[in-house]
Amino acid sequence: MVDKKVSATVTSKNQVTIPKTVRDILDIREHDKIEFVLRKNGEVTVKREQPKDIWSLAREQAVKYGSIDTPEIDWGSDVGNEVID
Repeated sequence: MVDKKVSATVTSKNQVTIPKTVRDILDIREHDKIEFVLRKNGEVTVKREQPKDIWSLAREQAVKYGSIDTPEIDWGSDVGNEVID
């Protein structure tokens, strides 16, 4: 890709709309998260945060809301011995 300059304006509430060119290149859609990488030389890199896999999301939810694990039910020793006529 060729270097390209794209500008945006900061509003009075310190908000910036991500220009369409940037959204298209980064494939940013509604509800996506973006990541700002700040460099010591003053440069800022913007990238789309990669979605998490389902298990890491489940672990985060368990930490935040608690585990929903329930103890295994003991159905007794005769389970599986049913007679079907």
